[in-house]
Amino acid sequence: MYFRVPMFKQSDGTPSASFTMMAVGFGLISLWLLLSILEEIAGVPIREFSGGEAMAYFTPLAMLYFGRRWTSEMGTEKANQLISSIRGSVGGGQTTPSIAPPPSETSEGSESQQK
Repeated sequence: MYFRVPMFKQSDGTPSASFTMMAVGFGLISLWLLLSILEEIAGVPIREFSGGEAMAYFTPLAMLYFGRRWTSEMGTEKANQLISSIRGSVGGGQTTPSIAPPPSETSEGSESQQK
């Protein structure tokens, strides 16, 4: 049996799992912030809000959504070129040129004069 999960739609009208996860995560963090104003509700203690924990939860969700959106807007060809350049090869098996560090300012002659 096929189970369909309802998803929020992006600004272009297409359903998106990453947007849904980010929106739900933002909602949960906002709810935690609002509830942490109170110490307890009906005898149930509310944990103190922690910005570090909230960002550790929300940052990967936001990175997933915005990274996926950035690569989809970039287009398939440019995204594949970016991935190839990150892996160290450009189409056809050629390697990307390496960037050499600048030459050292000190020379052997100046080192011998200091001794």
